Amino acid sequence: MRLKKIEIELQNWGEFKGKYIGKITYEDGLCDSFQFGLTPDICSKFLLPIADQVISSSKELGQKLAQSFTKELEPSKQLES
Repeated sequence: MRLKKIEIELQNWGEFKGKYIGKITYEDGLCDSFQFGLTPDICSKFLLPIADQVISSSKELGQKLAQSFTKELEPSKQLES
């Protein structure tokens, strides 16, 4: 089985509030769900190795988003004619 997708989401309400709920999907269509709790120390062990890439990707996404808004807000050249 080859991993196709993994989703992890922090629950903000309900019986799993404060826990992470995840779902793993494999290429053959099989799925499995899981839950776990993470302390800030454990989170930092996972996030520190990828922090620079996450920051870089966030900046790129922010720039693309800002450019899309700028294009939407520019007056149409057809209206100027």
